[in-house]
Amino acid sequence: MTQKRKIKLGFILHGVGRTWDDWRHPERDVRASTNFSFYRKQAQLAEKGKFDFLFVADSL
Repeated sequence: MTQKRKIKLGFILHGVGRTWDDWRHPERDVRASTNFSFYRKQAQLAEKGKFDFLFVADSL
């Protein structure tokens, strides 16, 4: 008997961006990295998109 393989989708959440200069973009919320509301909205968006997990990256 063969098992069906399933793909798992993960969402990597970066607060103000993934690079050192992303916070400088005029449309960026510079407080996103310390704003729980921002993380909650992003997690809800990932859930709506049927992602299997959410990873919050740690940085300096």
